[in-house]
Amino acid sequence: MEHTFAGYPSRWLDTQTRLVAGPDAIARLATLSHLPLTNHEAGYRVTDLAVLNELMKHARDARTAGELIEWLVVRQTPRGKAAATLAWLMKYDLVRSCD
Repeated sequence: MEHTFAGYPSRWLDTQTRLVAGPDAIARLATLSHLPLTNHEAGYRVTDLAVLNELMKHARDARTAGELIEWLVVRQTPRGKAAATLAWLMKYDLVRSCD
């Protein structure tokens, strides 16, 4: 069963917005990675579960969006793809604003 589109953003975010991983982000990530609608156009973002799991661990402590994007860039992810990955994670509430 699809679990997508539960909500829509209510404000603009920028690289200074503080984000944190949800308490069940790693478990939910594993589920979301296998649902067809959540993987549409997956080539525009990071899909390597090992990398994403490490990012979720890194985001257990609040970080700015810019710090999380830079974490991916340092690991050879193009900046645009890193930002798209963060947006995807936010879309499915794997990371959320804590501001």
